[in-house]
Amino acid sequence: MKRNILVTVVICVLMILSQFSFSFANVQKINNLEEFKNKINELYEEDPSLNPESIEIKELVENTDPLIINNFIEKKLNIIDSKMVNINLMVDEKTIDLGDNCYLKINNIDNDMTIRPFANTPGGQTLWKDYGSRKLTSTFEGNLGVAYFQFNICNHYTLNSNGISPRYVEAWANSSGIINISVGNVNEPKRYASIGETVSSNCIFTIKAAAGILQYDKLFKMYNYVKCSDIDTIEKQVKVVQSWRGDWL
Repeated sequence: MKRNILVTVVICVLMILSQFSFSFANVQKINNLEEFKNKINELYEEDPSLNPESIEIKELVENTDPLIINNFIEKKLNIIDSKMVNINLMVDEKTIDLGDNCYLKINNIDNDMTIRPFANTPGGQTLWKDYGSRKLTSTFEGNLGVAYFQFNICNHYTLNSNGISPRYVEAWANSSGIINISVGNVNEPKRYASIGETVSSNCIFTIKAAAGILQYDKLFKMYNYVKCSDIDTIEKQVKVVQSWRGDWL
């Protein structure tokens, strides 16, 4: 009797496992770009709080042909290239729709209060600023559905009666999903900037494949500029023009 019960239990377990294995084996990988785009739009529209680290997005990646994902990422990077041609490099903040619930966001963060904003200046990035220690942080970030990246470069400088004296530059990055980012050496300004001159810094960021999805590495060089436009020795202020630039290499 016990033997029959044991045999019955074993048979039931084997049947359940075989059904699970059959259904798992029959999960069809997405091998069409339009199907992949439809699925990623569906997921993000159902839950806008999703991100590349969400379980649903990871499952989509696992069930999609890597070549399709590679094609999707490449097309989004090409859109970024085309959009950057018309971007105002002195803008404070801007978000650009890349389609398929993907976006590019740009921030120029001035970490000190402005004393006298200069009139008729795009993005308010031409500023009269008091003498003293200042910094400008430029951020370039994008969500590509299955991958997120963020590049940051921060220029620390001091304003005085001679103009702009550079102190040091920081660069860092964040990423999630199917990519990793490494931060290269920072190229720091070597000398101060008087009227008409610019303190410039830059850094190269490398986007690397994660889990073998992307087939290549991408390099992005980000620049951060602070120009000395004028000096007011009476008010003890310097008028600076702040901007940024980014290039895929």
